[in-house]
Amino acid sequence: MLVSSKEIITKAYQGGYAVGAFNVSNLETLKAVIQAAEVKRAPVILATTETAIAYAGLPYLLNLMKTAAELSSLPMAIHLDHGRSIETVKRCVEVGFTSIMFDGSAMLLTENIKATKEVVDFCHAKNIPVEGEIGELGEDESKMADPIEAKQFVAETSVDYLAPGLGTSHGKGTNEHINLDLLSQIKQAVPVPLVLHGGSGVPNEEVQKAIKLGIAKINVHTDLRLAFINGFKKGLSEFPDSDDHRDMLKLSISEMQKVVEEKIEIFGSAGKI
Repeated sequence: MLVSSKEIITKAYQGGYAVGAFNVSNLETLKAVIQAAEVKRAPVILATTETAIAYAGLPYLLNLMKTAAELSSLPMAIHLDHGRSIETVKRCVEVGFTSIMFDGSAMLLTENIKATKEVVDFCHAKNIPVEGEIGELGEDESKMADPIEAKQFVAETSVDYLAPGLGTSHGKGTNEHINLDLLSQIKQAVPVPLVLHGGSGVPNEEVQKAIKLGIAKINVHTDLRLAFINGFKKGLSEFPDSDDHRDMLKLSISEMQKVVEEKIEIFGSAGKI
């Protein structure tokens, strides 16, 4: 069933677990996420980005995700991940997204607050929750989120969730870690659920520690992309004479489903329906 992300994330925050926000850019990824969620009886957030929208087309992605949510008995939200323009935000809200992330983290704090507040005002008028971001992803501590600035940002924007830069990076590095001390400080500074971006290369035990410190939503993208490619390569090897691309895509779906099921278990959201 299609619901607001606030319903899903609030329950996760109060229940001490995290919900996975899995990036969707095609039918195969969507099927993997839905099938894994059904097996694990877990709430999920179906996320998509501006680059995925440019690749697949907003009407196609929206209708795939909306149909999947409406056919399922599980609570699911449709989420814009890393929206960087008010125009994109408005388009997504108008066509039926139930969750928005606005990423103004590359801006100066005052500019980020102003732009994010504009998004929040627009979305809240339509009962759509908003996630904001502060600090840069990456291991440079001087560019990570600052607890004092995080408190100001949340207070002045009224965002529903905050994604702070905590030392992780997009992609999958070889030595990624969450600055758990910084996360603890931010948790004490702000009254809203926290979101982890760039968690694909982070050790599972660190992810679980982060959940205990207030992370209630975790984005998953790179691990899905790698699983898709690995599955497709496996298909090419197993069916070298096939003229049907679906032979390969079925294995891509299977590999991605394994990843989603594993993430759901790590996040603690299995059986939360």
